[in-house]
Amino acid sequence: MKRWGLTGTWSQGCAQPAGMHNSHTTYQFVASGSVERIRDFGAQKFTDTVIKANVGLQGELTMAIQVTNPSGKCEEVLVKGPDGRIRTQQNRVADSEDYSVRHGRYGNGAETRWLAKCR
Repeated sequence: MKRWGLTGTWSQGCAQPAGMHNSHTTYQFVASGSVERIRDFGAQKFTDTVIKANVGLQGELTMAIQVTNPSGKCEEVLVKGPDGRIRTQQNRVADSEDYSVRHGRYGNGAETRWLAKCR
């Protein structure tokens, strides 16, 4: 994850405060050596644990994540653009066909947002 460049805070609008329409997501190493994903929505924050991460043949980062809200495990695939921004290409409940994001699109057809590294 460090070599992929994921550690740090990512957002669509880094200069704007975290909120429901502008979340800030931080990936950080903790003392145990594991990686936390902190999703900050302003009024609410959720801390999840990245169980494993692998870089695929096309440079995508696939992560297995223990999610706290709702509880369970998910699989998330991130892609990086040529400008260094990232976006979610896929997100699903682990070991299922229950996708919230597939092929870079939410269930309503809207594309996932590109996120810039804030710090």
